[in-house]
Amino acid sequence: MATDTIILKIKDKKKISFLVKLLEQLGFVDFAYNPGKKANSKHDFFKSAGFLENRNLNARELREQAWSRNR
Repeated sequence: MATDTIILKIKDKKKISFLVKLLEQLGFVDFAYNPGKKANSKHDFFKSAGFLENRNLNARELREQAWSRNR
């Protein structure tokens, strides 16, 4: 039997417990609540410093490789 999936983004965290209690009462709904970390976690730009340090690259070669790709 095929099932449908709905993804909810809860705007008001104060209402989560109400929603969970409501879904528990519905016999035709299976759900899992996994409180997680923020989706908008920011990348620390400075932790990437030096990741190309040991590569022999120059701007001209990089441009040639980028423009020669098949589109």
